[in-house]
Amino acid sequence: MAMAATHNQLYEAVTRAEKAIKKPRRNEVLDAVEAFAFLEAYAMESWEGLADQEKDLIKALAYLIVEPPKPRGAKSLLLRAKIAWQLLLGSVTLEDFARLHAAASSFSDTVLSLVEQSSQEYQDMVSTRVQAALKADRSELVSLEELRGRLLAD
Repeated sequence: MAMAATHNQLYEAVTRAEKAIKKPRRNEVLDAVEAFAFLEAYAMESWEGLADQEKDLIKALAYLIVEPPKPRGAKSLLLRAKIAWQLLLGSVTLEDFARLHAAASSFSDTVLSLVEQSSQEYQDMVSTRVQAALKADRSELVSLEELRGRLLAD
């Protein structure tokens, strides 16, 4: 499936996704679920051919999902009250938020994986660590979690 999208379509999808994160209303949340699915497919299909500006835009959204800004004090309380009010009114449901969370998480995981895979430094580090792990004493059995830790440790 060839994914031919213009810069405007990409920018519009990012804008819809950001809008749902900032102002959670049912229409925006459902739009964002679609936008994240589109952006994830677009990134997977086109990552190597994307302009740096487009990559930066997609990466910025992925990092926003991983580390969202933390509202403090009155802003935090107001945001929580708005979300609770939306839930009480039924204008957005917990299922909508669950779908948004799943779509956003999948998108950010995919983008961060693409960023890592396109980094030569990352590829060199993984290659070095895999070679070191293969040369290790075979009598030392390790769990899969410990192996991941050894391969990806800083």
